[in-house]
Amino acid sequence: YEISCSLVGSEMCIETDSLYINGELVKEDYIKAPMDTKGNIEYPYTVPENSYFVMGDNRNASSDSRRKSVGAIPKENLMGKVVFRLYPFSSIGFIK
Repeated sequence: YEISCSLVGSEMCIETDSLYINGELVKEDYIKAPMDTKGNIEYPYTVPENSYFVMGDNRNASSDSRRKSVGAIPKENLMGKVVFRLYPFSSIGFIK
C-alpha cells in the first residue's frame, strides 16, 4: 500500500485528476486509474504544523486527507518507518 505524503507547510492542490504540491505536478506512475475525486476539502490546502497530508494509492476508494472527516494526520499519530521499496522495480531496494 503506497501513501503519497506531503510535509508541513506544503500547499496541496488537486485539479482534474492531478496532484500538485507547492505548484509542481506530482508524477504518480503507480496509480492505476485516474483520480476522479478531489474529496471535500477546499484547495489550495496548506498542511498544518506538525501534520502530514496523506493519500492512499487507490485514489478513488481511499478515505484519506482529502476528506474533512480525516484531514491532515498529526505527526504523533504516525508510526512506522519505510525500509524497503518494492515498486517501481527500477528503484527496488532498501531505503537509506
